[in-house]
Amino acid sequence: MKFPTGMARLAAGLALTWLFVLGAGMPGARPAFALAPEYALCENSIATAEEAFDIPGQLLMAIALVESGRWNAEQDRIVAWPWTVYAQGQGRYFASAAEAIAAVRRLQAEGVGNIDVGCMQINLHHHPHAFASLEGAFTPERNVHYAASFLTELFDAKRSWAAAAAFYHSATPKYAKPYRKKVIDFWNVERRRIAELKRAEREEELRRRRQEQERLRAERDAKPAIS
Repeated sequence: MKFPTGMARLAAGLALTWLFVLGAGMPGARPAFALAPEYALCENSIATAEEAFDIPGQLLMAIALVESGRWNAEQDRIVAWPWTVYAQGQGRYFASAAEAIAAVRRLQAEGVGNIDVGCMQINLHHHPHAFASLEGAFTPERNVHYAASFLTELFDAKRSWAAAAAFYHSATPKYAKPYRKKVIDFWNVERRRIAELKRAEREEELRRRRQEQERLRAERDAKPAIS
């Protein structure tokens, strides 16, 4: 992920900022994201950001899967992983934010600056002002918020979501083109998966309604007739 551009969209930024405040600013409160299992942290943040920034559904998710995807046996699919670090040609998945932060600090102490972090693999060299701290960089909602802002700016410049996705990775065609194909492939898979989930939800809702109607009918039939 490379080459930041100008200011993010104000409205979307304010929307997510309030989400952070409401979730984390009140004494004793925890953000809703923090209550989710690790595999869902990126997904929850991405769903919120796609809506806030008016990004086509599952496109940001597809980018995340290309950037930080790992196999999750429990879900039987690839998921974006929030504690992912990529540096020196090697990607690593850590069990916690603390472990990922420690790894980045070790790399920085060794003079390594070109490091990708988090759900959306924000590059700390090309985006030096993206986060106030490494803790912020590995906070899924903040990591995703920055990526959504960046992707939206690219769309504003290119007027194409496919082109924006390609430039999210690189402005060099030989790198951008194969990356775009990976994103489109994941995007198609994710849209089908979500469509199937929604269809299953609709069928389940219809089943519950039929059961309730049958229960009410049985109750009426069981009542003695009033003569």
